[in-house]
Amino acid sequence: MKPILLAALATTSLLSACAEEGGPADELAGESDSDGDVGKGDTADAFTYFEVTPDIRACSLNADCGGYFVNRAGRAKTTCIDGTSQSRCYVRSLDFSRTLLSDTSTFGTSVREGSPLLMRGDLAFDTGLRAAERLASDAQALLVPAQPMVDVGGGPDCLYAKLTVTNVTATTSSITVSASHALAARLEGVTITATSQHAVSCVDGTAPVTIKLARVDITGMVTDGDITNPIAQASGTLTVEAPAAPSVVLDMLALDTKAALIVAQTTGLALEAASAGTQGATLSVSEVWLPGSTTGTVDGVFVLAKDNGVRCITAPCASIAETRLNANRAAAISSLDLAASGADAATIEAASADVAGGPGVLLVGDRFYTDGGRGKGRSANQFWTKAR
Repeated sequence: MKPILLAALATTSLLSACAEEGGPADELAGESDSDGDVGKGDTADAFTYFEVTPDIRACSLNADCGGYFVNRAGRAKTTCIDGTSQSRCYVRSLDFSRTLLSDTSTFGTSVREGSPLLMRGDLAFDTGLRAAERLASDAQALLVPAQPMVDVGGGPDCLYAKLTVTNVTATTSSITVSASHALAARLEGVTITATSQHAVSCVDGTAPVTIKLARVDITGMVTDGDITNPIAQASGTLTVEAPAAPSVVLDMLALDTKAALIVAQTTGLALEAASAGTQGATLSVSEVWLPGSTTGTVDGVFVLAKDNGVRCITAPCASIAETRLNANRAAAISSLDLAASGADAATIEAASADVAGGPGVLLVGDRFYTDGGRGKGRSANQFWTKAR
């Protein structure tokens, strides 16, 4: 017999109980042909989770090292960016832009100090990360040879309009080039500064123009830095500030429809510049999960545990859905032993709340059985909660 903590989700509290060592084998242990590489239905949320460890090899000037190794949690093999299947894959960097977290500066340091963070995301070419950096630092220089970006009427003559874009900035940007070279970019808080050159009734003029967009999403395929068939979609508020420009000129420029395309073209310029040199891999992170215990061990079966909505009037009550990470296998259990990890009471209480009504908890551990084998649970050698 051993003490456990029971996740009584109806009251979002943890209660003491007794567990039995015996019982059937853990149905989520080991790898299975049914695990698959893509999540199906209710198991989709349990896919694309990685363990991350630092590369501590001694680096020479020519070595591609000093980054990180990543592997799918709970799986023996991971498909690397070059298409090979390996026990782990090397990535040059960790790209946290998709997380939209306000401060990600400590995560890489924590990994290098040995903290067992789990990260959800996708392996991608580091071209996207480098393009985002070029967009933030060099957009003005990249834009110079691409002007004018809008040219209507073919002037100069008596009626024409051109738009010279001087800068494109964004408060946040995420640019990802997947292993299949698919582009997924999102820029938020975009500001386009430009100048119009125009003529109306043969009267020439210029005017400053500022365009602001809440968000622009860009998709397409990237080949040698070029975006093939880009699709740019603006969402949220879009404003055009050009008080000195005649209304007929603004109508000709149609900036409400062309602004997103300007952002896409600028992103393409950044991708082209970033494509110079050898492409490497990055882990494009969408979620970061923080360990609950400083003394826990990463040993056992990796699962995602969360409330499944079942309510009972008798025990045991299988009110927790546990899904094996990176696999299409799941079970319903009645209890979790988070204290087995050695975590403190406050951390366990917060994790229990995430199980009951939040994103759930990731844990690695072992199956146990209660109530003569009618109830089952999992003890956590380590668990993780979602950073937010």
